[in-house]
Amino acid sequence: EILKLGTFDVGIITINQTLLPNNLTYGDHYQISVYEGCKPCPLRYQCESRGDSCLRPSSDRQFEILNQCLKEHRKPVCFGSDGLEKDKGHCSESDKLGRDYILFTEPDIEFCLSRQYFCSEHEWNYRSFRRLCQDTDENGGKSSVYDCIDVLKWQEYSKWRDSVCCSGIPELRGVVTNPCSSKVCAEDSEAVGIIRESLIGVFEAEFGFKPPTRQPLGQYLMNASAQEDIANGSPLELFYEWQSRFDGEADGGTLHNKFKPEQSSAWTTSVGCCRCQRHPLPAYFDWNIPLSGFPDDKHQPVQLAITAIDDVELTVAVELLHGAYYSEFGDYFGGRDKTLLRVHTPSRFDSSYKKATWLSMIEYDSFDQLELDLPLNLPQRSNSPSHVEAGFIVDRPSNVSIGDSRAVQFTSLRPRSDPVGSVLREDD
Repeated sequence: EILKLGTFDVGIITINQTLLPNNLTYGDHYQISVYEGCKPCPLRYQCESRGDSCLRPSSDRQFEILNQCLKEHRKPVCFGSDGLEKDKGHCSESDKLGRDYILFTEPDIEFCLSRQYFCSEHEWNYRSFRRLCQDTDENGGKSSVYDCIDVLKWQEYSKWRDSVCCSGIPELRGVVTNPCSSKVCAEDSEAVGIIRESLIGVFEAEFGFKPPTRQPLGQYLMNASAQEDIANGSPLELFYEWQSRFDGEADGGTLHNKFKPEQSSAWTTSVGCCRCQRHPLPAYFDWNIPLSGFPDDKHQPVQLAITAIDDVELTVAVELLHGAYYSEFGDYFGGRDKTLLRVHTPSRFDSSYKKATWLSMIEYDSFDQLELDLPLNLPQRSNSPSHVEAGFIVDRPSNVSIGDSRAVQFTSLRPRSDPVGSVLREDD
């Protein structure tokens, strides 16, 4: 989950490590990390020491992981018999086999592309889930099931074919009868076959796809299971790829041309997980002091106080560093009731409250105008003095009960219940 903090919010996270397995040592076997605006790589990813690529898994395996996500995470959609998406209020389970609307699920590509499955940055063109059609002729006969995108492909091809047919190209000089009438090429003319046989490669290079051999009617297939194709092992291949995003399928769009990728604009970008770096933590997390028979001083409630200097989106994670402790780590942190979150939002200054604190602010330009030096204790994002922290500051309360008054009761042994711990937001 993402922790969103507004400017000057303080998020206090308590992690209950009192029952942590004895030999599970902080820094050697696991660590606590805070990431800003990104998520770390999944387990078993190995990034290169420098750069934004990884040694494993392979690129093919990364796409397999994405496909697995698309198989597991689906969202409900409602479609009408006209082949256009409708508000889900039109659909219900009882309408699933109806004639007017069908309710089914499709892979949630926006969710899966937001996950950190790729080591390097990856740009994605706009994609929409494919639709299936099946035409019924005048005698009630049904065609084979086909991809509804063939309707758009035929429209593009017929316009191009009419333009070629009526342009008097050398390939059509042997045609006795004029095939062009009102800038439209007659379907039964000899020119149609010549263009298809001799010039189809020109069309494919220009538009990036092979057109259907005959005009489809585009009658939407009202079959939920066929539209879903849940058993497909590569659901990413079931998405249309477009040059840019458009509003609604009724408005149409232009398909991505693999031969002219520069014509497409990126819809979204998957941030490479190897670029996601941990934010520095307080000195308490840099070393261990043997305590109470444990090899470290982390077998107790551990707190982080995160003060937002600007609006931030953070990921706080407990990460396994040593494979020998996979089971112990999973059994403990994969359980419940391990974290508490308290978010404090400051209010306006109140002079009547004796314990109130306040924040004084000085404009950055004033230091230049008055020839003042910046305070030497400003938090730094890196070792360079010029990189002053502008996002958030991480601290560690020495007394967990002051950081969160619920911590003492929370860290006592109790039954498991809430899988994400308890959250308290304060607005005073």
